[in-house]
Amino acid sequence: KSTKALDEKHGIADKTKKAAADVSVAAKEFDNKHHVVDKTKKAAHDTGVALKNIDDKYHVVEKTEKGMVKTGAALKEFDEKHHVVGNTRKSIAAASKFVSEALKNRNETKSSDTNNTIEKV
Repeated sequence: KSTKALDEKHGIADKTKKAAADVSVAAKEFDNKHHVVDKTKKAAHDTGVALKNIDDKYHVVEKTEKGMVKTGAALKEFDEKHHVVGNTRKSIAAASKFVSEALKNRNETKSSDTNNTIEKV
């Protein structure tokens, strides 16, 4: 049966719309009673203010930025000394070539086995 036929028989779309409307009304009533939206907005605002005060006092953002710059420079220096990126690139290329050749040889072997079987018959 088609989706449309099932919906017409069981009224699925209408039942879903009604259920969604009921949930919406219940959520609105719950919020009117408990003020969840307003409390959430206030908590988010208060958190932002607290974070700004912490940053003003301890300079977290500035220290983090400086730390990231130092880390980047140290990583660059380490790579220049040990050639990590280049060696990794070469290893990946070698592994890819190895897998490619292994698959090629495997396919050639299967093809050869198939030809030998056909010739024997």
